[in-house]
Amino acid sequence: MSLWLYLLSIILVLGMVLILSGYATGIQGNAATALGRTLGVGVGVILVAIVIYAFAIFLPSLTLLVRRYRDAGCPWWVLMIQYGVMGAGAVIWGYPSDAFNALSIISGLVTLVITLLPSRIPAGN
Repeated sequence: MSLWLYLLSIILVLGMVLILSGYATGIQGNAATALGRTLGVGVGVILVAIVIYAFAIFLPSLTLLVRRYRDAGCPWWVLMIQYGVMGAGAVIWGYPSDAFNALSIISGLVTLVITLLPSRIPAGN
């Protein structure tokens, strides 16, 4: 049950960010500059809150993935190799490139497949 609440909290925060960013970008002309002056500090506070939230969920997300990899029978270092390859791809090809995008899609699919594998029951049980 806690996993679903965790995922729900992430979806709610991302939905709030999308609504606020859509509202801020949907206004044009003089109204946009007036809104920018009045919401400038508010948007900055929201961005700082989003960064704090991202750092706060990074470690629990990583531990959930490592546990899921171990339950599926893969060693934890496979995930770390995936992250290392992603980091190397970002350095080699640059972040916004087609090769890096393809690499991130492949890495995401590998993670999806491994997390959907059934749990292996240890030999002693």
